[in-house]
Order: sequence, then C-alpha cells, then structure tokens
Amino acid sequence: MKKPFRYFIALAVLVLVLPLVGCATLKDVNTSSEAFMQALKNQDNTASWNLLSESLKKEIGDETKWAEFTAPRAFETWKFTSTSFSDKSGKAEGTTEIRGETYNFFLGLVKENSGWLIEAIEFKSVK
Repeated sequence: MKKPFRYFIALAVLVLVLPLVGCATLKDVNTSSEAFMQALKNQDNTASWNLLSESLKKEIGDETKWAEFTAPRAFETWKFTSTSFSDKSGKAEGTTEIRGETYNFFLGLVKENSGWLIEAIEFKSVK
C-alpha cells in the first residue's frame, strides 16, 4: 500500500516542479534579450558584443566591425511582442523605432555555457 502512495507523491512533485524549470529558462531568455537591447540603445558596444554567441562573433570579425553595425541602429525605445525557448535555443521578437521609422526585430538566442547569448539579429522596416 505504501508504494502507490510514494508514486503518487513523486508524480505530484514532478507536476509542480517541471513548470518552474521552464519559467526560469524563459526568464533567462528575457533577461539576456533585455540586456542586449539596452546595450544597443546605449550604444555600449562592449556590453552588446559580450552578449553575442561565439559563432556570431566569428562571423562579424571583431568589436570594431560590430560598432559599425550598431551605429545606424541606435533607438530610443523597443517593445518585445514575444519571447520563447526550446531546449538550447530561444527567440525574442518585437518592434522599435529608429530615426522615426518603425522596425520589427528578431533576436535568435543560443544557450552557451551558463547563459543565453545572441546568435542571430534581424531588423526589418515595417514599410
């Protein structure tokens, strides 16, 4: 009689704990995305560079080339419309204004070591 009760307790614990694991990861994706967008807004190229994945850094080359990419993308505000993750990849999407023009943006994230880093960036004009 005690074994079925133990299984019930173990199952109940899993049902309660597993959703919390997902919440922590989604929070981490949100935190990394928010930090990256804030660094872009502030034109803090060192901070935003440090939030890029190793593969994206290799593709870009160096921090000087990164600064050339970020310079025309200075914006005042942004708004996330969706954030999600699956296993070791995530994405954040939203809108921003750059020099009075509205853009949709996409951030692709990858879990590297102990954090979420940006592996893809796209800005598209709404026009």
